[in-house]
Amino acid sequence: MAFLANIFSSAVFAEEQLLDRIVAVVNDGVILQSEVSQELIVIRQQAREAGQQLPSDDILSERVLERLILNKVQMQQAEKTGINVDEDTLNRAITSIARNNNMDLARFRQALQAQGIAYQTFRESIREELTIARLRTRDVDSKINISSREIDNYLRRNNDTSNSSGSSSSYKIQHILIGLPEGASAEQINSANDKALEVLALIKKGGDFAKLAATYSDGAKALDGGSIGWRSLEELPQLFADSLKELSVGQTSQPLRSANGFHLLRVEDIQNQDKQIATETRVRHILLRDAGNARQQLLALKQRIESGASFAELAREFSEDSNSTANGGELPWFRSGEMVPEFEKVAESLPIGSISEPFQSSFGWHIVETLERRAYNASEESKRAEAEMTIKKVRSDEEYELWLRKLRSEAYVEIRDANR
Repeated sequence: MAFLANIFSSAVFAEEQLLDRIVAVVNDGVILQSEVSQELIVIRQQAREAGQQLPSDDILSERVLERLILNKVQMQQAEKTGINVDEDTLNRAITSIARNNNMDLARFRQALQAQGIAYQTFRESIREELTIARLRTRDVDSKINISSREIDNYLRRNNDTSNSSGSSSSYKIQHILIGLPEGASAEQINSANDKALEVLALIKKGGDFAKLAATYSDGAKALDGGSIGWRSLEELPQLFADSLKELSVGQTSQPLRSANGFHLLRVEDIQNQDKQIATETRVRHILLRDAGNARQQLLALKQRIESGASFAELAREFSEDSNSTANGGELPWFRSGEMVPEFEKVAESLPIGSISEPFQSSFGWHIVETLERRAYNASEESKRAEAEMTIKKVRSDEEYELWLRKLRSEAYVEIRDANR
């Protein structure tokens, strides 16, 4: 879960005790002044670290409040429909965050405290992120259907690109969305187009794209300067991909119309990479769930294997991975990105026939033996399955924006304090 990778994300809250007042009513819930103030602290800190310009305090406060409103309506929808995150799931997520920052949980809590971050507040912010992710999966992603024609077109385009060049390009992109409501009138469409052209004019006059995104964009990444990171053309809507092909580093597109509204894209950087032949790896492992002596137990098992004991027999006897014990710990062939990062890093770096030192992943402690590697030769069925996943990922962002805007429009929202 990439959105959990940085411990100093939107979960960072100062521990100051602020005199609270209600600044917005959202359905049957409220947003407090302290929530806005705490979020502002985070955004300003992140902007300083990234060297990002921000809009004026008044505009920034309005944008932050709107983001909190969107989070609130999503959490209310999740509660109404029975979506929640239990304590075990939350604990595993936080343990994973700590591990990704090379800390155990005790050191991680100390690091949070040193940054002025209340651990309980941090826990609840992660619970909110996980809950919203589950809500999006159920209410948006699960309802996206990809037709055979879409898959055919994707494979045809991808094959044409592969035949014309031995390299592929990735684009680092910034994005501004001037949103449109569902069933927008001609007047609303013209107004949004005019606004997009006005913002484009400001960019051409030297305006800072990130600051303008934070000021005007209705996109999910507006307060991050509109940055959507590195994407290949295959990972973008065709509308975006066609436009990016014509842009150089530093250039901004003309307004691009979609169902969501009008988009402006800016290319921050381009990387051209030779296409690599994908490989698959086959391994077997022994897993012990997190326990005080798991590492020592695995070291002892490794010594027994190196002294002639059967890896498969020991896996059947000791491994706690119920999916692989019957097969002597052997796992199906996998490619990069199909296993948790800690497991992949070890398995893919081991020489054939070698056994790893004990290492930890989000599932527990492992030792791994790499059995075999081969070049990946995708069947037609698997190519179509991959194409469907890629198209669905692209569609997910578009559909989520539409769904969220509809959820927001249906909510009762009353702004109580205009002078935040």
